[in-house]
Amino acid sequence: MMEKTNSFYSARKMAILIVMVLALYAPAKDLFKLVNTWFAAETIRIVDVSFGNHLPWQSQQSNYLTVGQNAQSNLSIPQIIYTKLQLSNPTSAAKTYRKIWLNFLHENGDLEYTTDYVFYNADTRQRLIGNSIELGPNSHIDVIAAHRFIPSYKDTRPVSMSVSWEKPNLLRDSACKYSLVNNSSNTFHHQCND
Repeated sequence: MMEKTNSFYSARKMAILIVMVLALYAPAKDLFKLVNTWFAAETIRIVDVSFGNHLPWQSQQSNYLTVGQNAQSNLSIPQIIYTKLQLSNPTSAAKTYRKIWLNFLHENGDLEYTTDYVFYNADTRQRLIGNSIELGPNSHIDVIAAHRFIPSYKDTRPVSMSVSWEKPNLLRDSACKYSLVNNSSNTFHHQCND
């Protein structure tokens, strides 16, 4: 009889423990999501880049140079640089991306950037009005940005490129840097040197 009572209490303790674990699962999961949203920040990722004066989707590609061919030597002449950008907003509030610039770092530490750009819808290829994008909470979008690049330094070529944007506090945030010397290949979006 005593054995039966002990096994009953053991089963009851096990059931209470399982109910407690299940009861704590949802609040723990919500707390984990809340902590993630506190540390989440909006980002811009360079998906693809094309150098030259033609739109990436045009069939004539004689003046169109992709990163995998020879990006560094091509950056010595004025041109339009088309970048496919993925804007991500993992936060729970809408974010605005303003003044999206391409930054080019030279070996000697000189920095040049492009401030003149136009956005295109990546799906419809229509030109978008304005120079900023507001992105809703927990979403992402792909856009094509056409930046006008005019080299500032005559005898040097940039070694890395990054994208930066203005945050609401007027400070600039930037994505990771992409090497234009060694890492230019077809999987451009996987090359990131923090």
